[in-house]
Amino acid sequence: MDRLNDFINDLLSERGITKDDKEDLRIELLDHIMLLKQEYIEEGYDEKEAIKLALKNFGDINEIGNGIKRTLPSRNKYNNFSKLEILKTVLFMLVGYFITFFYMVSIGEMNFESFLNYIILSSIPIIIGFVYINLKLTIKIKRVKNLLISLTVFFLCEKVLMLLIYGVGYGVYSNRAVNFIDLLDFKFIVTFLIIGLISIVLTNFISDKVASKIRNPYNAKITSNLLWILSVALMLLYYLFPNRWYLLYRFVESIINNEVVYVSKNILFLTINHEIALPNIGLIIFIIMGVKLLKQINKKGIESLF
Repeated sequence: MDRLNDFINDLLSERGITKDDKEDLRIELLDHIMLLKQEYIEEGYDEKEAIKLALKNFGDINEIGNGIKRTLPSRNKYNNFSKLEILKTVLFMLVGYFITFFYMVSIGEMNFESFLNYIILSSIPIIIGFVYINLKLTIKIKRVKNLLISLTVFFLCEKVLMLLIYGVGYGVYSNRAVNFIDLLDFKFIVTFLIIGLISIVLTNFISDKVASKIRNPYNAKITSNLLWILSVALMLLYYLFPNRWYLLYRFVESIINNEVVYVSKNILFLTINHEIALPNIGLIIFIIMGVKLLKQINKKGIESLF
């Protein structure tokens, strides 16, 4: 039985199949293999040899695994999101939001009086949440419910994180306290509410015609998502330092407990004041994750990702 379970685990693992589908498929596959085993036992083979023959003649493990994934009736989607999946959704939304925010600030395009900038900032996380949820869930009412939850959690997290960022920023640039009214940012709230409402209406009335026909390609573990995101974020910080973001500049000075006078940088590491060498940690993580991905493709086939 251990050999059968190992075979089924290998067949279903690392293909991005949802947990619900895995449980159903595990039972179906085990029943099918047991029937094959029984046929060989009836032909006169002992149980050990019957299991060996049943697994051998079951077919190519990658071809079957990838074929099963392509033809899942659920289209590899969830019926509902767990708390972990909601957390993953909000994480993607926050990353999209802050990358957009810091990019606009770093290139000097962040005009806090322009509604267009608020529309862009509000749209990015909402579009990410809208696409992700409609791609991952089968039932319309669950899509609406989880989108509403994700938008609410994102909004609260954004305000808390912006409070921390502004608090640190004001500590670096001035001695003024953070104005809580400014932090609320009513222009952002208005645009976020309007665009969020539009996304909920679209999910309720239109998504069934599109979302139900699209197959969810892959469900990655949250640790993998975090590491990919962390690698990209760290690489961005690495390449922007020291030319952008005064706050980042001061943060590095506080870590090394010295003024940054000279910086020499290449793709692998940077040297500060001819003394301190800092590796491009983001690139290192990115390479490790890339090697892991290539190993998976080599083992499971490129089709396991789609």
